[in-house]
Amino acid sequence: MRRESALAGKSDALIDFLCVLPDHLRDPQLESDHITVVDGRWAFCAANVRDEKHEWTATGGITRADVARQLAQRRGQKA
Repeated sequence: MRRESALAGKSDALIDFLCVLPDHLRDPQLESDHITVVDGRWAFCAANVRDEKHEWTATGGITRADVARQLAQRRGQKA
């Protein structure tokens, strides 16, 4: 059986910001809110956008699949 992903879903909207706060670089949980608006553009946080602290970095406009890849890469870079 295939595992559901918090990044699953169909959307053409691009993610312009990604939260790279070290404590937030995790596998997204389905029960969390992950997408919000920052400076009028879509932003994604794997932890929860309702958290008070974030470290947003511009992505240049990436798809949800690209978000998953970037999160995995950044987790691999964590010391």
